[in-house]
Amino acid sequence: MMTYRPKWQASGQKSRRGEPIRDFYIKEESERGYRGFINLVGMESPGLTSCLAIGNYIYNLVINIK
Repeated sequence: MMTYRPKWQASGQKSRRGEPIRDFYIKEESERGYRGFINLVGMESPGLTSCLAIGNYIYNLVINIK
């Protein structure tokens, strides 16, 4: 059985920081003092269907950490 859970949001809605709201994000956290820590937040169905591209992106983040 497969289910679908939509995330409703108003068109043009912004986050607390004034950025557009995203389904998920990937961020290397060196700027916050956590060198080498990679945050993957909000991964659900879009993250699963694009897992190979995400893996490649994470690999490139890891090999370029300064």
